[in-house]
Amino acid sequence: MTNQNGKPAAVVFSPEEFDNMKYTERFINSVNQGLSDINSGYFSGTEEVKSELKKLRSVRRPV
Repeated sequence: MTNQNGKPAAVVFSPEEFDNMKYTERFINSVNQGLSDINSGYFSGTEEVKSELKKLRSVRRPV
């Protein structure tokens, strides 16, 4: 932490520390979004997901 006039002014992280902090933040946000979706009833069962993936895989994509 750097000080200006005796007061905290900035926090300095190494690039690795910053990347780890951002990764952790995105992970926590993703988990919270998933929990919110579950609480809102917005989720699919395993068989429904498998069925949708099978449909998507069977569609031929132009080469």
